[in-house]
Amino acid sequence: SAVFVSIAFMRSVIGRYFYEFGVAVTAAVAVSIVVAFTLTPMLASRMLRQSGEPGWLFRGFARALAALDRGYRWLLVRSLRHKGATLAVGLAAVLGGCGVASTLPFDLYAKEDMNHLVVQAKFPIGTPLPVTDGLLRRMEAEVMRHPYVEDVFAAAGNEVRHEPHRARIEVMLIDKRERDSALPVTFDELRNRLIPAVPEAEEITVGLPSYGDTQGTHTDLNYSLQGPNLDRLERYANQLTARMRADPVFVDVSTSFEAGKPQITLDVDRGRAADLGVSAVAIGRTIRTLLAGEKVGSFEEGGRRHDVRVQVMPEYRDDPAKIDLIRVRSLRRELVPITSAASVKLEEGPVEIQRENRTRKIGIYANMAPGFPLSVGATKFEAWGAELGIQAPDEIAAGGRVRVMGELVSDVSFAFGLG
Repeated sequence: SAVFVSIAFMRSVIGRYFYEFGVAVTAAVAVSIVVAFTLTPMLASRMLRQSGEPGWLFRGFARALAALDRGYRWLLVRSLRHKGATLAVGLAAVLGGCGVASTLPFDLYAKEDMNHLVVQAKFPIGTPLPVTDGLLRRMEAEVMRHPYVEDVFAAAGNEVRHEPHRARIEVMLIDKRERDSALPVTFDELRNRLIPAVPEAEEITVGLPSYGDTQGTHTDLNYSLQGPNLDRLERYANQLTARMRADPVFVDVSTSFEAGKPQITLDVDRGRAADLGVSAVAIGRTIRTLLAGEKVGSFEEGGRRHDVRVQVMPEYRDDPAKIDLIRVRSLRRELVPITSAASVKLEEGPVEIQRENRTRKIGIYANMAPGFPLSVGATKFEAWGAELGIQAPDEIAAGGRVRVMGELVSDVSFAFGLG
């Protein structure tokens, strides 16, 4: 049956030009199978002969297996006679094994050396792209001086998140068989080279590329602080990162929270605004129209429709001192200076407010120092979070490898307990 099915398959798939070749190959395979299943036993019956006594190796194995059989029979009989003691010993062994296992450090998986690593740098907020590019060239030259580096690919800025103060270097290493030191040692060597070479950098991280990392952090440890109050989350994040930087277990400590972005705050004096006949809605609409722009119409030209937007010129829009020139229409149809109804404050705010699970979050990232597995860092981080009193509505959520490792431990524990 198999032979005929194979012939039909080859005729339909390979085609008529190769049909004869397929038939020949199938016939050869069929003949080989027939020979293997028919002639091999006959040849074995003719060629194999038992002669003499078994050798000393065979006799040794036989005696060992017989002793094992007698020992198992003896143990089985006595275990069935003392069921309570047998169950107690088994339970003690299981609990003791679990207790010992809980004290052992472990990791999700070993770091695979693929001759590839990633260097990332963060410079002060407000650093223009040309300055970042110049600093990146110095980093690139320093990385290339390492004897294990074969090639680099550097990029200044982040076009996805519009961050000109960040830089990234993809580093290709020589084959690991040609290197004398392990990959974590190379990480430390590159850090020690780059930190003094580029003192302008606020953060420099060296790690393995994570192809499934949507955050682009490329770190071992990944946690997020989640809660409704951003100021409280920032305070927790600063306390946790300070402890992590002082502990030799962690390297490349960083957070996703960045402050220092200039912003203008308008604090409306509602009593004064009411006396002038200016509403908060009118102030907000005026600011939005003049600074952000507002569509007021459209026109067609050459078969295409174009929007008409009202907005002040860039030289007025980008200068905070020109806010005093903005006028707001009052209920009495008068133009009132906006500073007469609101106070203007120049402040610094967060560059980006991230959200997850419908609440605000701050990510905390770090790599593990050589010789320290991921479980050690996760245990320390969560213990520090408990010491700081992080509780509802705030919480610590594991991410990345830490989350996967926790799920794996939970699944294995459930399967072991069920077994």
